Amino acid sequence: MTFELGGDGKTMRVHFNMTFGSFFAGRRDMPHSISGERRPDIVVESAHVGSAGAWMFLDAKYRVAQRSLYEAFESVHIYQHALRWPASGGRATAGYLLVPAMIGDTAEWFSPEFHRAHDCGCFVLRPGGDPAPIVDEILATLDWSSVPSA
Repeated sequence: MTFELGGDGKTMRVHFNMTFGSFFAGRRDMPHSISGERRPDIVVESAHVGSAGAWMFLDAKYRVAQRSLYEAFESVHIYQHALRWPASGGRATAGYLLVPAMIGDTAEWFSPEFHRAHDCGCFVLRPGGDPAPIVDEILATLDWSSVPSA
């Protein structure tokens, strides 16, 4: 899926279940992992004419138990530190879990302060819910200051 904004040289692409090949597969000029093959659920890539580009990942988890969310948050660390995309700026700019609810003592992971401090965290996203917070985060993270009205 590709979005283009007003001829100003910006392009955004959304990739679903994109493959980052294993370091040992030898294609280090392509999206890859410095460990084993990885597949984040959603990768959002942004390209601006004259820049190296940037990208971020979103990993959907359908877990609500506190311990399960703790375990799921590990994938953010793995992706944030292992994934590389040389043609789009190298490392991910940020990464977030998308979960159906904020539970237990994990509230800090959902806060804008935590997101800014660590370039990662969690967002609540469920059917019928408001996607605006994660959409706003994607646009801010990938330096898209304006989006045309639909």
